[in-house]
Amino acid sequence: MDDEQQESEFLAALAALTAKYSAYSAPKVYSDGDIIIRLDPAMKKKRQRGNALADTFSRMMKDDIKPPGRKGWIE
Repeated sequence: MDDEQQESEFLAALAALTAKYSAYSAPKVYSDGDIIIRLDPAMKKKRQRGNALADTFSRMMKDDIKPPGRKGWIE
């Protein structure tokens, strides 16, 4: 199987796969050969909000764990 045929079959399989899932767009091939499959913008925003919320809680809990104490050397 030559490279062009293999690439076209691969792209057809990717297109068929992404057609099953509404959260993903059809694959795009760039001139350098990279293939990009984009996530739906609404889903992307939802993930960013979830990650931001998790980071906020993580920072809050991390600050609560530290016991009050002295900083520096004990002499």
